[in-house]
Amino acid sequence: MAGIPVSLAELVRTATRVERDDVFVARAGKVTAYDELTNTAVVKPMVKHALFKSSGERVFDELPEIPFVPVMFPRAGNFVLTMPVPVGTPVTLLFLDVSHAEWVETGDVSEPVDAQRHGLGWPVAILGMFPDNDRMSADPVDVAARTGGMVIGEHDGTARIEIVKADGPTPHVIKIGKDATDFVALASKVMTELAAIRTWANAHTHGGAAATPTLSPATSVAAEKTKAK
Repeated sequence: MAGIPVSLAELVRTATRVERDDVFVARAGKVTAYDELTNTAVVKPMVKHALFKSSGERVFDELPEIPFVPVMFPRAGNFVLTMPVPVGTPVTLLFLDVSHAEWVETGDVSEPVDAQRHGLGWPVAILGMFPDNDRMSADPVDVAARTGGMVIGEHDGTARIEIVKADGPTPHVIKIGKDATDFVALASKVMTELAAIRTWANAHTHGGAAATPTLSPATSVAAEKTKAK
């Protein structure tokens, strides 16, 4: 620094570097334990912390596991999108600028007891980050589903719901299961067809028949948990 003695300039640089080294913003992590009741995880930071010694040598320290990290799921009001969080799940650790512990307890405007800025102790875990050696399925069918619409469920399995583009008057089709190819029956249409068949059968007679055959009321064929339109 011009006009500042070398020793003082070095002191200022060192102090600035030390202050910067204690600031955490975001870092890749991995879940080592998960509590479904509190929706919190123990997360191991997966990128070492770079530090500089007084000599200027750069060294790397492995960061400790961080407990009680809230896992972020999309949620608004009574609606939420959840999924299992198995051990080993990669996450992005986002370090808040001050402690949110007091706010978590009440949800009210709070005064943080720990006022350290961007410290290591107050992150949240955001799902969705994965390394290159654990990419999503490269199966052409899976890739087509992801690029042509939306997939909810397994990216490489059959347990999923797809909203995909379709030909014809309907721009999109909802598929329940990767291998679904046939449209489900709608209860109202099935009941209409059965009623028509019943009317025809009740009115139909064969030559010499003693009585007109009568069919019992049709039984509903509607699914109990799945609806489609």
